[in-house]
Amino acid sequence: MNEKVELTPAQAEEMRLALKEMGWALAHLRNFYNLSKTEDAPVADDPNQLKLFDQ
Repeated sequence: MNEKVELTPAQAEEMRLALKEMGWALAHLRNFYNLSKTEDAPVADDPNQLKLFDQ
């Protein structure tokens, strides 16, 4: 299961571009969210957030 996979230069370039564009898309989605939320909107509770302490 620990096989090392070698990418071709073309595959590596496509992966690099995909990761770069995902970062770009996330940044724009974050900006859209920040522009769309209202001042009195509650903070979104992330169910995946690790909670170390019960309050």
